[in-house]
Amino acid sequence: MVAERHDLDDQLLDRLRSGDERALDALIARYHSPLNHLVRRYVGSGDAADDVLQDVFVRIWRTRHTLVLHGSLRSYLYAAARNAAVNAVTSETARRRREALVSESDALAVEPIADAVEQAELEIAVRRALDDLPERCREVFLLCRQHGLSYPEVASALGVSLSTVKTQMGRAMAALARRLTPFLAVVLTTRS
Repeated sequence: MVAERHDLDDQLLDRLRSGDERALDALIARYHSPLNHLVRRYVGSGDAADDVLQDVFVRIWRTRHTLVLHGSLRSYLYAAARNAAVNAVTSETARRRREALVSESDALAVEPIADAVEQAELEIAVRRALDDLPERCREVFLLCRQHGLSYPEVASALGVSLSTVKTQMGRAMAALARRLTPFLAVVLTTRS
């Protein structure tokens, strides 16, 4: 049964890469329901889960020619859906924080508002930097930093070596440091 699923997934992936839109329809029909169940656990509502999954499938379609999998298509889809859901929750949380800060702004002085705006901008920059990481780097980073897993736990969960986790985490940290250094400079100069 598992071999049949892998064979069908491989065929769908080959058809996707060749630009067959019906393969995308088949992929959605095959995986939408179980992925929706997973995403709903993160985002709470069915409409939000559908939006997240639509983004996942659109991204797969757009990157179909360069899509490289380091495992099964099923594993890739579950990881992509989980990461997209986590990103959606992070974005929603940041949006709510910004809204709360704006609604409270009448009672706040101008300087704390500027700090809140800088914080919101930093959160957006962090989210974008995470979004720009390669899939494996982002997955490793989120499992370590957001979910609190140790390197050995991440290696076990992803079925990769400890060395791979360390390498991917190092790459993620270096990329984030490059992208977020300008924010550190602003924070240091405004706090002096």
